[in-house]
Amino acid sequence: MSAFASQFIDMLSRVSVYPQMVCAIRCLRVDGIKTALLTNNFNLSIRRHMSLLDPDLFDVVSIYLLIY
Repeated sequence: MSAFASQFIDMLSRVSVYPQMVCAIRCLRVDGIKTALLTNNFNLSIRRHMSLLDPDLFDVVSIYLLIY
């Protein structure tokens, strides 16, 4: 693994899930508002964070993956 890739993965491992945002999304859902998760950051970190989230938080999840 290159030094850049290693540093990039390390940086992504420090991304946080904010409980107050999860609460806000739940409030929107209770009010009948549809929610979606859109990201262009598909990596090991997003998989870890997705495992922390309730799958019922979002009506749609779209992960854009760009391969060079």
